Amino acid sequence: MVVRNSAARAAGLLVALALVAAACGGNDDGPSDPEAAGPRDTAVEEEGEPQYGGRLVYAREAETSEPWTPQQALGDLSGLLVMRAVYDPLAVIDEDLQPAPYLAESITPNEDFTEWTIVTREGIEFHDGTPFDSAAVVANLERAKQEILTSRVFKDVESFTAVDERTVRVALTSPWATFDLALAGQTGFMASPVWLAGVDAGSASALEPVGTGPFVYESYQVGADFVAERNENYWREDEDGNQLPYLDAVEFRVLVDSNARTNAVTAGDVDVMHQLISEEILRLRDSVDAGELEMIEGEAFGETRFILMNLGKQDSPVRDPQVRRAMALAIDRKELTELVGGGVNAVANGPWAPGSDWYEEDSGYPEFDQEEAIRLVDEYEAENGDIQITLGTTSDPTRLRPTERVQRYLEEAGIEADIEQVEQGQIILNAAFGRYETYNWRGFSGANPESSYVFQHSDSSAPVEQLALNFGRVEDPAIDEVLDRMHTTADDAERAEAAKEFARLYNENLYALWLFHIVTGVAADPAVNGVGAATTPDGDPQIGVVAGLHSLEQVWMEDAG
Repeated sequence: MVVRNSAARAAGLLVALALVAAACGGNDDGPSDPEAAGPRDTAVEEEGEPQYGGRLVYAREAETSEPWTPQQALGDLSGLLVMRAVYDPLAVIDEDLQPAPYLAESITPNEDFTEWTIVTREGIEFHDGTPFDSAAVVANLERAKQEILTSRVFKDVESFTAVDERTVRVALTSPWATFDLALAGQTGFMASPVWLAGVDAGSASALEPVGTGPFVYESYQVGADFVAERNENYWREDEDGNQLPYLDAVEFRVLVDSNARTNAVTAGDVDVMHQLISEEILRLRDSVDAGELEMIEGEAFGETRFILMNLGKQDSPVRDPQVRRAMALAIDRKELTELVGGGVNAVANGPWAPGSDWYEEDSGYPEFDQEEAIRLVDEYEAENGDIQITLGTTSDPTRLRPTERVQRYLEEAGIEADIEQVEQGQIILNAAFGRYETYNWRGFSGANPESSYVFQHSDSSAPVEQLALNFGRVEDPAIDEVLDRMHTTADDAERAEAAKEFARLYNENLYALWLFHIVTGVAADPAVNGVGAATTPDGDPQIGVVAGLHSLEQVWMEDAG
């Protein structure tokens, strides 16, 4: 498995609408291995010249992206893997953590960031032969601005205008210094406008996506597999002038059970898979050490595991800051990371993962103190009655056990906690509509903290039963002010400082209960090469594997035939 970027660059990015499903893994197998904490150095040396051919079977963790129209799909990690194979984005993130043009030839702002100009590359066609031009860009971005799911991303956009065949002018209502970042995620995926019109008219299926990407839709069985074949007319070449992609086809196979995914890749039933469950990471490391697999691990810019709380649920005790503080004090995060998954993941004290410029070792999150937790619970219940909450998690057994341990911590402090298991595909919808009390969740990934803007700003909140990307329904003017600073500044240092302030404000109000930073792994048969080695069309390295997400146009298989 060829990786041209270092382990530090093999990190995560889920920008714009990466609506990540709640998930948690681990077991109760005893004390941790001190050498297990954090990701291992997983740089892999070059392994020869790329070869053409082969059908890559990729095991993914869930099925949530139905329909496949970019502006309506619930783009969690699994969905984005598929969409990235069929669609190209207008931009990607390079190794310097900056948006770089992809389908776009250039993306440039005016002096005060109130207007941006997108120039498209020439000679590119969608899979159905429709030209990729300024009209196609406008059709996609306008659709994103109108759709309920994606409209909050472009709330500052006044208009998208096709100036000529290749040029789009974006007029903003206020400065937005990181507009190009939004084009490097789901809202930047470009679909054929002819296909989109057909979907609207009922003459085309929303389950048969049409993009410009390296692979062309072949078949789809909801909840089972998605198959795409090589785009023989793909517009990109590698650095030696060879047409991309290298693979003949890719099959994305849904394996919800994390243990089943590990078994599948170790048995050779699938070629590659992503894994976020710490006990499975340890199992995969054993296979790597035995020379049976190769794996890219990452933590920096990756996801953080936390308890998401619905502050919009009017009858919930979690709306009370004293209850939230008691819950935070009751959870022994250090013991949790040791007992659940062998200590692979580092204890979290805020939203941002170690390794980023906006991570702060001490951002004011309270340390474990069971006695104080009990005192706060007793004081609250003396005036308000018993505290009863529901902890939500997925139906995967490996994701239930850590939730049971959190339940135990809370009950030891006097908080009655019931567990509710929900299918992973449904759990995102429940969060978006506020149909939950607390969820075991993951999020806050990204090579830029401003990626979280749309998920945390009050503008993205809504009452329960109305769709909202601010899943926690956190509405705080101080949080909004910090987010607006991240949104409007072009200075990376200023944005990093604002992100640190965001974490401190979150911890002061305990809007989330942090657990640990997730180590992700992408494991593959040694015959699979090029994972995390993608470049931009201009030949510069992309960031690589981001929280388990990566592209496939430069992946190849040895002796594929």
